[in-house]
Amino acid sequence: MSGEEIVALVIMAACCFGGGILFWSLSIHARRTGKPVSFWAGREVYPQWIDDIPGYNRENSLMWKVYSLPYFISGGVACFYWLDDGFIIASMVVLLLAGFPGVWLLIHQYRKIERKYMNPKILDKADPFC
Repeated sequence: MSGEEIVALVIMAACCFGGGILFWSLSIHARRTGKPVSFWAGREVYPQWIDDIPGYNRENSLMWKVYSLPYFISGGVACFYWLDDGFIIASMVVLLLAGFPGVWLLIHQYRKIERKYMNPKILDKADPFC
């Protein structure tokens, strides 16, 4: 393995693990905070909108933990590049699946959490996409 390949591998693994740490940190924040967490940037979720704040935050926390896993897996798989070139391709495939369909699944899961915990009267007015 050449020096350039090692640098590329280190950068890719660091980015993957960094993404995983970022999303895992969001899950920790969601679990520990006493006020309802917001999924969408710029949109506040008021406590009076949520029927069970600890349950709402717990499910948001789990959602972010699950979403962080492909990033950790991708970083781990990338570290085995020195064994075979196929590992870097597998790592990229995992990242692509987390990035495109994964975001759609993340939004879908958040919508389910909203429907479960948000007051139905507020849900209709809070977000036109719900």
